[in-house]
Amino acid sequence: MNSIGFTDSWFSLGMITPKQAILLETQFLQGDDPNPEHFRWRIFVEFLASQSLTEELAENLFLLAESDPDQAARAAMIFAVIERKDCPESLKRRMGNTPARRGRKRREERTERTGDTGDTGDMIDISRPLQNGIAVWPGDTAFSLTQSAWGDLTVGAVALSLHTGTHADAPGHFLPGGATIEQIPPEVYVGECEVIDGRGKETLGPELLPKNLPPRVLVRTDAWPDGSSFPATVPTLTRDAVEVLRAQGVFLVGVDVPSVDAIDSKGLPIHHDLARAGIHILESLDLSRVEPGNYTLIALPLPLKNGDASPVRAVLISGRLAEE
Repeated sequence: MNSIGFTDSWFSLGMITPKQAILLETQFLQGDDPNPEHFRWRIFVEFLASQSLTEELAENLFLLAESDPDQAARAAMIFAVIERKDCPESLKRRMGNTPARRGRKRREERTERTGDTGDTGDMIDISRPLQNGIAVWPGDTAFSLTQSAWGDLTVGAVALSLHTGTHADAPGHFLPGGATIEQIPPEVYVGECEVIDGRGKETLGPELLPKNLPPRVLVRTDAWPDGSSFPATVPTLTRDAVEVLRAQGVFLVGVDVPSVDAIDSKGLPIHHDLARAGIHILESLDLSRVEPGNYTLIALPLPLKNGDASPVRAVLISGRLAEE
């Protein structure tokens, strides 16, 4: 869709005024992005977040998100805007029936089946400790923590690659002009997730993926037990697996190895396939103490302006913190 058509469609739905359409179109034309449709969506969502939301606009946004279930990450961004605004409870309830918002129904079914309400919330840290000597990509910046005394105070300084330890990749890491880490909505990294068992597998194919996945999926392989040495090979997602994740509305996938692609990959095909599917990436998790199953994930990146990635402190909580 070209930029004029993109803006006209929002105008025809009553989402923006003629003046706003001109302002947005000016931003589109000034943008130099190899993924222009993503750029337009980002500008649009940022615009929505700054506006007052009428009932009519909220309804139109809901219909727009619901009309394209294959773009789950975009739908999640729109839903996040709606939920932060004052809109009818009936509309919020309807969001619970969309592909990207199925968590509540799954939890209710699990509670009815097992009697477990999931409210106890044991927390598991799934982050690799950042420490001197941690393995980094060959040739990348080595991690360094230094400390100095300022009177009675100790002040530390850190040097590291943004891809050190447990981290979130931004599309800008592998797509020139792609979204940077602070532009990804924090909601992507918080909420219901499923840990899948991929131990003993050389490739992570669609046969590992159950039906009715939540929006976030982590894959445990145990293929990188020693974090002080960089692995020569790792299990990788297949393109068919990415397609299954896309079809089920997943918008975040995480692995316990340094990359979703092969270590010696040059073109990073799985990174690109995930980006086209609207799926964000977590890498270098520590899932060694996590049994497969359903959890709440919290793995917030730092808001690093123009960052191609960010370290995260990732935790899983058994049960739920709050209704999504």
